[in-house]
Amino acid sequence: MQSAANSLRIETILRAVKAKPILSVSEAAAIVDLSTSRLRHLFQAELGTSLRAYKKECRLQLARKLLKEHPTIRIKEARCLCGIPDASNFTHLFKQRFGVTPSVFRVQVMASNNESNCRMPTTADSTNK
Repeated sequence: MQSAANSLRIETILRAVKAKPILSVSEAAAIVDLSTSRLRHLFQAELGTSLRAYKKECRLQLARKLLKEHPTIRIKEARCLCGIPDASNFTHLFKQRFGVTPSVFRVQVMASNNESNCRMPTTADSTNK
């Protein structure tokens, strides 16, 4: 019974962090009525990663999604929406996770969008009409 309750708590936290990546550990703990230390321990035991690492991953995935879906968004705006206010830290984390800086990523997305918009029709395209 305890394991099922713990799993439910973890699922609740996972959903809450995905919905609000800037959620603090104390806010997360309050949602599931646990102390912050108990939540950290439970999260590590259940998922094999820390709540901090999970939150960081959610923040970076959100930043990537924002830059991909809205390539004209200012990087400062994207990082602030993700809860990473320090510009150099954000750039370092983004590059460490995705292999390119946020600026380069955005350029790649824009180039990819331009290529798909400017693609020459092929014989297959005209026969499918």
